[in-house]
Amino acid sequence: MFKILTAVLLSVSLPAGGVSVAAAQAEERPMFMAFGGRVMETYPVPNNEGEPIYGHSLMRITSPEAGTAMFATNTDTFVLGEEPQNGDEVTGFYLADAPMILIYPPHYTIRVLVNGDFANVAVDRFCAEADMGGALVSSDGMLQLNFGEDTAVVCQDGQTFDGELDGRLLAVVYGAATRSIPAITLPDGVEKIVVLRELNAQEPEIREIDDGFADVDLIWTSNLGVFIHGQHMGEAFTWRQVESSILVPVRAVAQELGAELSWDYDTREVVLIWDGERIVFSPGSYDFTRGEENISLTQPSLLINETTYVPLSFFREVLGMNNAYIHAGEVHINNNELMR
Repeated sequence: MFKILTAVLLSVSLPAGGVSVAAAQAEERPMFMAFGGRVMETYPVPNNEGEPIYGHSLMRITSPEAGTAMFATNTDTFVLGEEPQNGDEVTGFYLADAPMILIYPPHYTIRVLVNGDFANVAVDRFCAEADMGGALVSSDGMLQLNFGEDTAVVCQDGQTFDGELDGRLLAVVYGAATRSIPAITLPDGVEKIVVLRELNAQEPEIREIDDGFADVDLIWTSNLGVFIHGQHMGEAFTWRQVESSILVPVRAVAQELGAELSWDYDTREVVLIWDGERIVFSPGSYDFTRGEENISLTQPSLLINETTYVPLSFFREVLGMNNAYIHAGEVHINNNELMR
């Protein structure tokens, strides 16, 4: 159902009911990866009270070639085609660099779920290339769009989109394409373009560390946010990924947990009172002091735009919380039964 070619051949059309991918061996990893298979079971995702969380579900997907995977869908997942039912053949697109918990079967947070009779579907960020006459080209350089006035261009909610497509994250439904690099859709061959909501768009920022300022190459912010004791804390509690570290804003989360937090201007240290003990650390450092104990983490705290962030391990190893983990794009911090 879903193939990635490593030869020069770029476009493969699959039989009706399948999704094909125009792809070749690229120097860089694509922005999105995909997994295709049959829907075996669908489960609601419960909160701490056992109530299903609106718009959240898990699907068990099996593929004869790739095995089993779990698809985590939420209110930001765009479904192309009919709502999937058990037995349907689907393809899920997920961010290649999104953090994942290391469990089997693998869990993928699905951005676009394809279910229906489509010849070709591509999900990527498309930018206008001046040396190609301003045509929109995917970020991996593998697909160039050639579309006309009859192409439906809509928002994720189905409303007509009349803005600029350059630099947008798109789901593109198209027919045949040339066997070239990049593959070029045939004239009027693009049936539909869906402009996806931007969940993770952030300009490069600056972080302050012990020896001054350093550029941050990657900051990944999730609008799915942070859940403390099962309660979603809103947009102010978004988490970030900087390189391999998952970070949350320490003041907002610590105060929500009941800790007292202050900033020592003389020593440039964060001072946190938790469970009767004094916790001290400096942004940019791997070292934390709790009472008389010194605790070193494998990832440092960071100061980003005057907000101090700490790695998820801080809440387990320094504060002593039972759980602090990321799952399906959500950070969860709680004292529920200890997860192993």
